[in-house]
Amino acid sequence: MRKLKNPYNCKKTLPRMSWHPQNLFNLFQRTYGPESKETNFTRTSKTVYWQRCKSRAVTRAYHGDWIQEKKFKRHYLPASLPKLSIQPYQKINKSNPQESKVPLAAMMYTEVERRLDVVLFRSCFADSVYEARRMVLHNAVKLNGVRCIAPWTRLHPGDMITVHPASIPLLNPGKTWPAGLGEAYVVDIDTPKKPSEPSPITTSLHLPFRLPAYASPFLFIPPYLEVSFRVCSMVYLRHPTCGPGFSEIPTPWNADGEVMRLAWEWYTRQGLGRRVRKERKEWDEIRETKRDPFAEGHLRKNAIGGRVAVHGRYQGGRIGRARMGSGEPRMQSSI
Repeated sequence: MRKLKNPYNCKKTLPRMSWHPQNLFNLFQRTYGPESKETNFTRTSKTVYWQRCKSRAVTRAYHGDWIQEKKFKRHYLPASLPKLSIQPYQKINKSNPQESKVPLAAMMYTEVERRLDVVLFRSCFADSVYEARRMVLHNAVKLNGVRCIAPWTRLHPGDMITVHPASIPLLNPGKTWPAGLGEAYVVDIDTPKKPSEPSPITTSLHLPFRLPAYASPFLFIPPYLEVSFRVCSMVYLRHPTCGPGFSEIPTPWNADGEVMRLAWEWYTRQGLGRRVRKERKEWDEIRETKRDPFAEGHLRKNAIGGRVAVHGRYQGGRIGRARMGSGEPRMQSSI
C-alpha cells in the first residue's frame, strides 16, 4: 500500500474515498471552485498529452490511490470496455440524446469496486477506505463466515460480508464488548465502578449510533449491494453495470465526461503489452481455480513470467521452480 502523509491536502484538492470534512472541501473546490478549471478542457492551451495525464491523475486519486500504478495496470485495468448492446425494450430518447448515452468510460474501474475494502466503504460500514482496510487487517471482517485479512480480495455475486459491531466507527467507540459475554451486553468504560451493592446486569439490543459531521453527502449505497445494518452484514448481489443515462460506479467525476474518457485514452495509448495481458489472464484463472472447491487435482501449474508457478504440495518432497521447456517441476528431496 502506498501511504500518503496527507491525502486531503488543500493544495492538491484531490477527492478521495472518505467522509472527512477536508475531503468534502476538496470535492467542492473541484466542482465549483477555481480548481475546476484544471479539468475543463473546452478552452485550454494544454496539449492532449497533458490533458490525458491530468485526467488519469485525478481519477486515480479517487479510484484506488493506495494501489500502485503497476499493480493497477496488471490486475485491475480491463483490456477493453464492455460492448454496448441496447435491448429492444430500451427506447432511445430523441428529445434529449444525453440521457440515451451509455457512460462506458467509468467501467474501467469495475475491478476496483469489487475489492473487499472498497465494498466495505460503499456499504457505509467505514468512514473511509483506509479505515475499511484497517478493519480487514485487524481481523474484524468475515467473508462467507470465514475471517478474511486480505483487503484486496475481489468479491463475487452472492458473497456475504459480516463486520464486528465494535469495529464500526459509526458506533460509539466508548462502548466495548466484555470478554465472555454475548453481543447484547454493553459496558461503558468511562463510568467508574461502584464498590457498593451489586446491581443487576442490564441488556441492550442496540449500540448507540453517532454520525460524523458533514457525512450526509456520502451516505448512499449502490444498487448492487444489499446491506443490513441490524446484523452488520452485506451481500454482494452482482457486479456494477451501466445503462442509457446512468452508471452504477460511484465517482465524483462525470461518468461519461471528458475526464473519464481522457483517462481511458491515457491507458489505451500507453498499452498494457501482450505479456502483461497474458500474465493477468493466467493469474485470474489461478484465482478462480483457488475459489473452486471442486477443482480437479491438488497440483496446479501455470506458466507465468517465463517460469512455472506451482500451487499446492506434492507428496515426497518440496516443489521448486522449473523452466518453460521442462515438462515437470524440479523436485527437491526432503531427505
